[in-house]
Amino acid sequence: MGIKPQFSLESEAIIQHCTYGICVADSDGVMTRVNSAFEHITGLGSQHFLDVHVQDAVDKGIIDNSSILRLLRRKRPSTATVTTMAGKKLFSSAFPVYDKRQHVIRLATIMRSVQGTQSLRELESFFGDHTAFHPAQSRVVGASPQMVDLFNRIERLSLFDCPVLLTGETGVGKGLFARIIHERSPSCQGPFLTVNCSAIPAHLMESELFGYEPGAFTGARRNGKEGLLESARGGTLLLDEIGDLPLELQPKLLRVIEARSVLRVGAVEEKPVDTRIIASTNRDVESMVAEGRFRPDLFYRLNVVPLTIPPLRDRREDIPELLYHHLEQFNLRYGTSTWISPEAVDALTGYGWPGNVRELANLVERLVILQGRDLIRVEDLPGRLKKARRTATVREIEGGRPGRCVRPLKEELEGYEKALLSEALHRYPRQEDAARALDISLSTLTRKIRKHGLKGSPGTPGA
Repeated sequence: MGIKPQFSLESEAIIQHCTYGICVADSDGVMTRVNSAFEHITGLGSQHFLDVHVQDAVDKGIIDNSSILRLLRRKRPSTATVTTMAGKKLFSSAFPVYDKRQHVIRLATIMRSVQGTQSLRELESFFGDHTAFHPAQSRVVGASPQMVDLFNRIERLSLFDCPVLLTGETGVGKGLFARIIHERSPSCQGPFLTVNCSAIPAHLMESELFGYEPGAFTGARRNGKEGLLESARGGTLLLDEIGDLPLELQPKLLRVIEARSVLRVGAVEEKPVDTRIIASTNRDVESMVAEGRFRPDLFYRLNVVPLTIPPLRDRREDIPELLYHHLEQFNLRYGTSTWISPEAVDALTGYGWPGNVRELANLVERLVILQGRDLIRVEDLPGRLKKARRTATVREIEGGRPGRCVRPLKEELEGYEKALLSEALHRYPRQEDAARALDISLSTLTRKIRKHGLKGSPGTPGA
């Protein structure tokens, strides 16, 4: 029997206020803890789960599947779709929790309802097989039209083993999207490797990518070395910052893509490789082609499926959800219970975020660590954000037509209302409690949830 998990008062508060269903099991798979959101979205009381092994829960028909069982079998974070005996359809992601000696002391799963029009792959994009309450493995968050379109394209291209070119500004999450594509591709059981083409000196890049034969050059290993293209066989190789790949190596990479074979340095025969290539860059490769700094034939082969990840300033409606997501992540990581005021959310929504999601996550982590109170207020934000918000407000007023802001008052008020509703729904899993906190009726809350398309709508946590 594994160690029964103990929770501090802070951890207990975080678990209970989390709007995702949370279930904790010991290292053997016996469930020991569920939060109120878990009971709500499964449609079942805690008595069906507590002190019950997940295999017994499946055998008894309480649930038809379990991500914790998959984790126990696969020995790594796992996902599963689950239907409860109450008829609730859920998406579940499980991960191990380690002690200081790297021993597994408990297993945890987070659950979210599968809504009517949401596909499994879209929900997997939100959770992923690597969600472990670790900021470096954050799931993709976003329900803006741009992100929905991106998820749909990823769902489609995951069926085909073709090259993909990811473009977007620094910090938008190109590496995370590359991993998501890999995990949903026919090559998902193979390795996922990354090489930063701008970080490796040009004279070493060829041997790193293509490998070399014994005695190919002075200092070469006696037995030679396989390159990353071979090491990633059966899987995916992400060529990050592809715009910095030396021009003289580009024909050789083109040959790998077209012939599915690699020629090591010093070799006379090519070796077959079955490696999917995903390239990413924040540069305008098409302009580089026009300027003769990138081969057009390689560009066309890499650009079979182009995906542009929008910057955060072009999908501002996703910012509140990202803020709440990262707050939950860092609160769970550091055992804190920090929250954010609607005014601060509004200020951060108006910021330009030149560093995109990476900058936002770093800011939230810093505020959680340094904040001495439970609530992040506007005055707690760095000066540049407050100044940027004031400047943006003046610019909007002065740049519009006389007597009219760029964003109408109604739009501003609706944005504030949505942020306030989102905060309440994150704080209170039950809609009755959220309505009471907002001092409105339950029917009014339900109507406004539907109006703004929030995740507290029927079929989701808190409904």
